[in-house]
Amino acid sequence: MINGKKFSIFILCIALAIILISGSTLADDYPNRPITLIVPFSPGGGSDVMARTTMPFVEEELGVSIVIENVEGAGSQVGLQQALRADADGYTFMQLNQVNTSMSILLQDAPYEVEDFAVLNMQHHDPVQVIVMEDSPHENMVDLIEYIKQNPGEVGFGVTGTSAGHILAENLRSELDLDYSIVTYPGGGEGRADLAGGHVDVYIANVASNIPLRDQARSLGHGGDEEAAEWPESKTFDEQLLDKYGYEAPRLPQLRGFAFPAEFKENYPERFNKFLEAYERAYFNEEHLLAHEETGQKPIMTWLGHEESQKAFENYHETVEPFKDMLAE
Repeated sequence: MINGKKFSIFILCIALAIILISGSTLADDYPNRPITLIVPFSPGGGSDVMARTTMPFVEEELGVSIVIENVEGAGSQVGLQQALRADADGYTFMQLNQVNTSMSILLQDAPYEVEDFAVLNMQHHDPVQVIVMEDSPHENMVDLIEYIKQNPGEVGFGVTGTSAGHILAENLRSELDLDYSIVTYPGGGEGRADLAGGHVDVYIANVASNIPLRDQARSLGHGGDEEAAEWPESKTFDEQLLDKYGYEAPRLPQLRGFAFPAEFKENYPERFNKFLEAYERAYFNEEHLLAHEETGQKPIMTWLGHEESQKAFENYHETVEPFKDMLAE
């Protein structure tokens, strides 16, 4: 016969076994309910378009829905904080950008560090671009700069706050001693709407994210090293400004990607890898690549994977740190 003490130990062992088996089953079943993706920018911008183009294909691979929530504010800080505060169980992740993430840390004392993010992939490497509407009198960057010199204080530049475009606007104004106003927006969709509505004269965003205005706008220049797809008339900043003004524009492409809280990767490495593998399959799905081609995003797409993307994300932080005082002014 089993005495009372041995019986209690026996029951406890069975209970522990059941818990372990149940936990293993739950882990194997991941994901078994909808997942939330927080996009920390307003609808209609490059980040939002990227997320909404990619996520249907990730849903198909995972077998659950992905609910996209736009949580804008403070240059992405509001949305990122919400994602990091959620349970780190794999059911909330985030879209994130560089330079915005670093600037929220460097300028706004955000309660997180770059090490708090486990980057899945930095999917977009999108050069900075200056655009105007087709009825603008400016044909290129030199036209614009000379006009500003002759008409100080008259031109308004729109930018997404704490973005690479924001850095360029501040740097250009400072280095060439130009007098123009800078208007910040929570996302590219709102900024381009104001450009189209005549509320700002110039908008600085990124090559692919400006595609929605391709038939109505003109590119004055971009920060890439070669011809910008979809904008064949656009010359690089260096081609136009280096010899004439001695101005070398900072090389700050917008990096856009997806990440989980680092805590999730640490506590649930199997779940993290399962999501990453599903995302990679979705990325290389031919229909997914075609969808990005149709929206003009294909030329700036890349698959670096987790480790290389993590390095790129963290190295970018070091690259933009010298610009923090410029945006703080």
